[in-house]
Amino acid sequence: MHQVSFPKLGLEFRINEVAFSIGNFEIRWYAIIIAAGFLLAFLYASKRAKQFDVNEDGLFDCAIVGFFSAI
Repeated sequence: MHQVSFPKLGLEFRINEVAFSIGNFEIRWYAIIIAAGFLLAFLYASKRAKQFDVNEDGLFDCAIVGFFSAI
């Protein structure tokens, strides 16, 4: 458990590092935030692809290769 506090606001939170677990496999909050950022970046890029004459299929292939390369 981590404690996050905002003293000037009088707020204090206790946050667990693990969002949820499946058996012995734990999913942590930072992994969810990274995955959400990757997904939002891909959605934004696919929306803007037409403005820059980028093939959406090539963008999707690049995202798949980038995802597995990052892991």
